[in-house]
Amino acid sequence: MLEHWNKSQIPYGSDKMKVLHINTYSKGGAAKACLRLHTGLLKLGVDSKVLILHYTPIDVPNVYDYKKLSLNSFYKKISFRI
Repeated sequence: MLEHWNKSQIPYGSDKMKVLHINTYSKGGAAKACLRLHTGLLKLGVDSKVLILHYTPIDVPNVYDYKKLSLNSFYKKISFRI
């Protein structure tokens, strides 16, 4: 579906839209859908990131392993945005 959109059709406010996808695994059906959405949003210029609990290395930008992030560091990064 995202291939039918272009950047001018994405509704932005005064700030750029930021998206955080949270998924349990980096493999499987839900992971494929999550990564497909993430990749499509990146192509449209959206600041998209994926946080994965059980991470298996994949070749997609802005995908992070939850276990490598300290909870304190993660909390500081997102707490003021929630």
